[in-house]
Amino acid sequence: MTFQTFSLILLISLGYLATDVYLPSMPAISEQFSASNSTVQLTMFFYMLSFAMTPLLFGPLSDQIGRKRVILAGLYVLLFGTAGCFISPSISWLIFFRFVQGIGGGAIIISARAMIPDIMTGVDIAKQVTQITMFMPLALALGPFIGGYLQENFGWRSVFLFLFVYELGILFKMRFVDESLKIFSEQKISHVMKSYKELILYKRFVAVSMGMIFPSIGLFAYLAVSSFLFQDFLGLSPFDYGFLSIFIGASVMFSSYINRKLLSYCSLDSLLWAGVCVMVVSGALLMFFHLVNLVTPVTVLLPVLLYFSCLPLCISNSVSKAMTLIDRSYGAAGALITTVQFFAGSMGILVFTMGKQDSVVPLAVCFLLMSFLTGIAFRIDRALNNESSSE
Repeated sequence: MTFQTFSLILLISLGYLATDVYLPSMPAISEQFSASNSTVQLTMFFYMLSFAMTPLLFGPLSDQIGRKRVILAGLYVLLFGTAGCFISPSISWLIFFRFVQGIGGGAIIISARAMIPDIMTGVDIAKQVTQITMFMPLALALGPFIGGYLQENFGWRSVFLFLFVYELGILFKMRFVDESLKIFSEQKISHVMKSYKELILYKRFVAVSMGMIFPSIGLFAYLAVSSFLFQDFLGLSPFDYGFLSIFIGASVMFSSYINRKLLSYCSLDSLLWAGVCVMVVSGALLMFFHLVNLVTPVTVLLPVLLYFSCLPLCISNSVSKAMTLIDRSYGAAGALITTVQFFAGSMGILVFTMGKQDSVVPLAVCFLLMSFLTGIAFRIDRALNNESSSE
């Protein structure tokens, strides 16, 4: 693994770590501030909302001034938001500073993702994305695991203190990372808006991007409800709930490894459809356990593991395929994908704040619906590709 790849892993994982490290603390935050579960879930909604909007600005900006400068600015904003979360005196202030965190996190992840096509082309992009994705489970696994331990022993504020120190370490490391962008864009804002318009009107790019966006909604839906579902409804402690993330991380890592190996033998399309099939099975299995009244931590975790294992197949390969469809403005393209991905995820979280926190049915329905919509997106892409080939 190169130094640059390791740096990309740290940067991209940072946004996910800031998302889920405090998940085990959500019931405790609800209790301390005498806030409802749905109000506490707004801390995630507003983080995801600002995270979603930020790339539209910082993606094109990274094309103009370089990836490193935008990443450093994002780190400073993220540090400020994290410090604010640590000292928040009320749920309203916590929601506000989570919003600030999302601004910094969005700037970081979009610039880090844009570094990949700066230095690679073709199938190498897919392999690099998959290699990085293999290490994303470390954020998924270690985030809630560490957060659960800190919550049980030191309280929820210690979680944000840990995150602040971690961010400081990455800020120091970024001083030694070289700028990946060799040719800086001189596009004006009007040209950037034109790039966005061209991408939105490029039907194949949109269809393939949906293969990343829809599965992500299921991911964020799980993050929104899992803390209350496992702790309040199924009776797990914060540490036990955090420990479950180890299994989730392992499933994503194993799937990423398999996906990386299969890229040398299978087409992207076949791997994308394999991911859809796994999504269907996960949703159907979770619904089955509900119908037979067999809802336990194990029977909920098993379908969730299946769903998370499909994410490398769908998300990594969708991003790779979408990027190979264009030949310029990778920052703008990545920004558009990331914005829609996290905006859709934030809307999914908002919907889940209005539903039951003591049932697996909404989550099962979400998994099934996302698999259906992802399959439609891939069918549309196939039809568009056949249409263009026949012309």
